[in-house]
Amino acid sequence: MASPNGVAADATEAASDAAGRVAAELNRLRAELDTLLDRAGPEVSRIARQAGESAQAQLDELAGHVRARPIGFVLAAAAVGYVLGRLTR
Repeated sequence: MASPNGVAADATEAASDAAGRVAAELNRLRAELDTLLDRAGPEVSRIARQAGESAQAQLDELAGHVRARPIGFVLAAAAVGYVLGRLTR
């Protein structure tokens, strides 16, 4: 029969080995993530810039429609507000 001190020492050693393997894997994953972020950074920036430009173009287009027919848009907004107000009661 193993002594309690021997079992505890074995468990401590096993836990230490497992912690070392986990730490090594985390370091490897961090390095891999850094590499991916370095590659993806410029692409993400480009996509974000394009999305912003597209959103601004759509906003400008909508503003043009509102300027062309302001009364229609005010009435439509009032109707939507009324319907939503009735639905939430």
